[in-house]
Amino acid sequence: IYASANGHLDVVRELLKHDTANVHFQDLHCNTALMYASKNGHLEIVREWLKRDEVNVNFQDTHGNTALIYASKNGHVDIAVLLLEADMVNVNLQDKYGFTAWFYATKCGHLGIARELSKHDKVDVNFQDVHGNTALIHASKNGDLDMVVDLLKGDNVNVNHQNKYGNTALIDASKNGHLDLARELLKHVTVDVNFQDIHGNTALMVASRNGHFDMVVDLLKDDKVNVNHQNKCGYTALIDACKNGHLDIVHELLKHDIVDVLLQTKKGKTAQMLAKYCGHTEIFVALSKHDNSVAMSTI
Repeated sequence: IYASANGHLDVVRELLKHDTANVHFQDLHCNTALMYASKNGHLEIVREWLKRDEVNVNFQDTHGNTALIYASKNGHVDIAVLLLEADMVNVNLQDKYGFTAWFYATKCGHLGIARELSKHDKVDVNFQDVHGNTALIHASKNGDLDMVVDLLKGDNVNVNHQNKYGNTALIDASKNGHLDLARELLKHVTVDVNFQDIHGNTALMVASRNGHFDMVVDLLKDDKVNVNHQNKCGYTALIDACKNGHLDIVHELLKHDIVDVLLQTKKGKTAQMLAKYCGHTEIFVALSKHDNSVAMSTI
C-alpha cells in the first residue's frame, strides 16, 4: 500500500512477483493499494495492479470511494481509462454522499474523464445528488460551457430536470448570468423556458431580477416565453426589474406586445408603484409613457 501510494513502481513490481501478495489488503480506512495509486495519479502502478486477474476494482473505502471515483475526482484521465477497461467495473457505485465517478468528473470540470465515462453504456447521465442536481445543472450553475456542450450531445440527457428547489439548468444559468451557456441550452429542442422553481420563478424572472440584460433579450426571443408569469408572491419579470432598478431590462420587456404593466403583487403593488417606492424615477417615467391599452383590456 505505501509503495503504491507514494509512486514506488519498482518496489510494487517486486512485491507483485510473490504469489502470496494480498491484492485486496485494506488499511484502517479500507483503502487498497489500487485505490491509493488511482487517487495519487500513479498510472504505471495502476497498470501493474490491473494485470492481476483477482484484483477487485470495485472495493470501497470507509467513505465509499472506489479507485474510479478517486481518479475521476482528482482528474486522472489516463487512470480512469484503464479502470474503465476492467471487465467488472461498476461505474455507478456511490460514495457516502451519494456521488458517482460520473458526477465527480462533471462537477469538478474534468471534461476528459466525463467524455470517457459517457462512452460507457451503463453510466447514468441523469444521476442526481442528494439535492436533486444533475451533472447538467451543476455545470450550468458553475458556468462550465464546455461541459454543458458535451452533456447536451447525449441522447438521454434531461435538459428540463428540476432539483429539489425546482431549479433547471436554464434557471441556474439565467440566474448567474452565464449567457453563452444559456444559449446552448436554448438551442435544445426540448428546453422549456417556463419551468418554475419552488417559489414560482422562471428563467426570465431571475435574469430580470439580477440585471442580466443580454440574457433577458435571448429569453424573450423564445416564442413560448410567458412574459406575464407571476411567482408565488405575484411578481413578474417586469415587476422584478422595476423593483431592482434595471432600466435597460424594463425597456426591453416593454417592447413585448403582451406585457401587462398593471399586474399586481400579492400585496397589491404594480411595477410602477414599486419603481416609485424604490426611487427609480426613470423607470417610473418609462412606465407612465407606456401604452396600457393591451394590459387594460385584460383586466
